[in-house]
Order: sequence, then structure tokens, then C-alpha cells
Amino acid sequence: MDKNVEGTALQNESILLYGSCGKCDETDAKKSDILTTTIGSFGKWQFRIVVLMSLLKIPIAWVQLGIVFIAPTTTEFWCKPPKQFMNLSKSEWKSMISVNDDLLNITKISSSCFMKNVVEPNSDNLIIPCKWGYEYNRTEMSSSIISEWDLVCDKSFLVEILQMCVMLAILLGMPIFGPAADKFGRKIVLMTSIWLQTLFGLASTLSPWFPGFFIFRFLSSLSTSGIMIVSFVMCIEVSSNASRSTIIVLHGIPFGLGFSLMGLLAYFIRDWRVLLIVQYVCCALYCCYYWFVPESPRWLLAVDRKEEAVEILEHAATVNRKDVSAIKKTIDAYHYVDPEKHMILKALKVYPKFRGRTLILSLNWLAIGCLYFGLYQLAGTLSENIYVSVCITGLISIPSNLIAVYIVRGCGRKLAMALSSLFTGVCIFASMATVYSNSFWASVSFFGCAMFGLIILYSVVHLFTGELYPTTLRNSASGLNMMFAKVGGMVSPFIIGTGAIFWYVPFVTFGTVAMLMPLLLIPLPETKNMELPELANDIEKHGT
Repeated sequence: MDKNVEGTALQNESILLYGSCGKCDETDAKKSDILTTTIGSFGKWQFRIVVLMSLLKIPIAWVQLGIVFIAPTTTEFWCKPPKQFMNLSKSEWKSMISVNDDLLNITKISSSCFMKNVVEPNSDNLIIPCKWGYEYNRTEMSSSIISEWDLVCDKSFLVEILQMCVMLAILLGMPIFGPAADKFGRKIVLMTSIWLQTLFGLASTLSPWFPGFFIFRFLSSLSTSGIMIVSFVMCIEVSSNASRSTIIVLHGIPFGLGFSLMGLLAYFIRDWRVLLIVQYVCCALYCCYYWFVPESPRWLLAVDRKEEAVEILEHAATVNRKDVSAIKKTIDAYHYVDPEKHMILKALKVYPKFRGRTLILSLNWLAIGCLYFGLYQLAGTLSENIYVSVCITGLISIPSNLIAVYIVRGCGRKLAMALSSLFTGVCIFASMATVYSNSFWASVSFFGCAMFGLIILYSVVHLFTGELYPTTLRNSASGLNMMFAKVGGMVSPFIIGTGAIFWYVPFVTFGTVAMLMPLLLIPLPETKNMELPELANDIEKHGT
């Protein structure tokens, strides 16, 4: 498949992953892309917009994965002593109340939730719950939402619920901000989302109660969805067909950088409230985008606001050192064609092969979403040095995304996905084995390799999905698959939570998912150099 065809596939697939954003005149696009004609394929103006939009992935990573530091799963705690034992040192008290797991007829609650009954040693109850509260090891984080609101033992599930609702908020935001960006414009929705993310984020840091923090965190995550949608769509809409495949892959690099930067900030800022305040103050700096980011000229043309589009395109042409004299004439002759609406639910009902393909791809996205967000969170539990683990894990996104650009064109989509998935699974199990042997650098190295393979897998599946769907249904069907990825992200914190009971369960679960996922690729055709299907009926007739 040549670059132009591949770029067109990615444009059609990507723009509507997040709703209906990014409609364009497909008839004219086949003849000559309007932006390429007026300002060139990819110059300084497009590069500036793509960089600015990609940098928004940094705060997106903070919101989606902030749970790693505000509620570290490695938090050590024990029962708080009653007044008569306050004079004992921590080590003396912990030794006095320590409970052997074998003495507990309980499998789902940590022994730290109980203590020997040293208050009433002659009582029949040899072991009692922590009646006087909890104390925490504050070496890693001086303060977290776990230590502030005692989210341990019978309240520990609230941490998983919180992270699940972060992903749920992003999922719910997609059908809200996508249509809003179509109706009101990319820029106004982007700036509104940035403001709301910052406002609700700062409000969450000021809440003295967990329910208040929970609500504001949910609203901040909901707003983050708008940033995700518009930033990605803007990258696509200012780019030419030839450059889109590369941009889609490289657009994800700042997400990993944001994860690493969060680890660096957390190393110096050990209080969860101060850490979040610093992060959201940084988010507020993005408000300056109001003066640096223009409205999408494609959207302006789609809503027939040609004068504004001409003004932006003339400025862009000047920056790109292109001739501006013919831009107004070209735009005046441009006609936007609203594509025919197709019902995804009707297609799923009428076309069995299309229905089967959609189901298989949805299961792929469910597995990949679970792995992607799960492994990022698991990085925080990998070793005692959470900061090194997180920083290394995030930085791995740079080489993996760069290599993915070449792999996807070299060995085909299915083979690239299968090999990267198997490689990820093997490395997860290897990391588990080295964690058990307390070999820190070996476990980090294997886990880093797992992330390397996973990020390649995550990049390739975007392209593969778009190429498997017909043009008339590509956007809506791909959007449905992406929703399953968010569902996988909602499941992952509960898998991580099982590590508090049996430390190896998350490794075994994620490793098994990665090893088995290639089986889902068997019924799907290879799309490298394949002519893209135009209609759902093409899949039924030819299987392509």
C-alpha cells in the first residue's frame, strides 16, 4: 500500500475514533487535497500545530495515570497503637502486633488489617481488626489519598473504583466533545476543555473529603476527553495524506514523556496535593494556546466560513513560504460535500462478515486497552524504586514509536501485531520471574521490553483497524472499537488490585492476555498492499 492510500485510510479511521470530528470533502480529496494545494503538504506551520497538539498528551498522561503516585499500591501500613502503647517505637509496636497470614482464616484481606490482641491478651479473640486507625510508611510518599482517607482494608476498593471512573469519564466524554467540536469548532472546544480540566483538577486538590475529590477528579477526566479528541483531530486535519501515518504514530510519544515527567515531579514532591497542584498549574499554561492555535481550516470550510479559512491559510502559506495570491480564488471554488450518513447498527445487523470482523476487532481493542493502561499502572508496583520504574517505562515510548513507523511497513500488520504481542507476553512473564528473585534492574529491563512491544502493538492496531473497515463505515466502526479499549482500561485497575492479595496475579493475567491475543488475528485478513473496501458489501463478497 503506498503512502497516500495508507494516509487516507488513517485519516478516515482516526478522525472519527472520537466521534464525528473531521469530516472532509472526500471527492475533492481524491483529486487534490485542499490544504496541500494552498499551503503545501507539510511545512513549518503544520509542524508547529502538530507539536503543540502533541504536547497536550503530557497532561493527558497525568490524568489517566496519576493514580500511580496519588494512591501507590505499594503503600505499607499497619494498625495504629492505642494510647497506652504510644511510647513504643514503630519497630517495637509492629513486632508486637504482627500477625502471621497462616493464623488468619482469610484470603482477601491483608494481615496488616489485623493485629494481635495485645490490649486484652486473655480474651478469646487473639486477633482483632485495627480499631484505632492506621499508620503508614511515608518514605515513598509523605502523603497520598490512601494515607489521608485510610483507603485500605475494607476501603481499598475505592482506589480501583476511582481509577475505573477516570476511564469511564473519558469514555463518556467522547460522544459529548466530538459532536461539540463539529458544531462549535475545534478551538473553542479545546480551550473550554483545557479550562475545565484545570478548574476541576485544582478543585479536587482542595477538597477535604474523598467524595468531593472523587467528583472533581471525574469531571476533570471528563474534560480531558475533549483535549484528547480535538488535539488528535487537529493533527490529522492540518496534515497531508502522505504524512498522516507517521504523525499518528509519533503523536503518542509525549504521552510516555508525560508519564516519565510525572515520576520526576513525584520524586521531588512527595505530597499528593502539592503534586497535583503543580501538575494542574502546568495544565493552566496551555491556556496560552488561545493565541497560538488557530481554528482548523478544514472545519471552517466544512461549515462554509470561507473568509476565516482564507485568513488562516494565507498566514500558513506565508509561514511555509508559499504563494498566497491564489488562495482566495482556490477557496472560493471549493465545495464541501457532506458524506452520506450510514447506520452502523444497521450494517451490523445486515452484514454477518462485517459483524464478525467488528466483534473480533472489539475484542482485540479490549485486550490491548487492558494491557496498555494496566502495564503503565503496574510499572508503579514493579519495585521499591517506583520513580526509576516510572521514568524508564515512560521514556521507552520514544524508540518504540519511532521503530513502529518502519515495522508497520516492513512485515505486514498481522505479523507485526502478533510478534509484538507475543514479545510483550514473554517479557511480562520474564519480569515476573525476576521480581520474585528480587533482581531490580533485570525486572525493570524485562518490563521495559514488554512496554516496548506493547507500544508498537498499540500503534499498529490503529492502522490495521482502519484498513479493515469499508470507507462508508470506517469512522463509526473504529469509534466503537476504541470504546472497548476504554472498557479494558476500566478493568485494568481491578487486575492491579489483585496484586495486594497475590503479587503475581497481575503479571500472570496481563502476560496471558498478551500471549493469547494473536489468536484473535487469525480470522482477519492481512491488509498490507490490500485495496481498501469501499462498502460493507465488499467485505461480504470478497472478504476484503
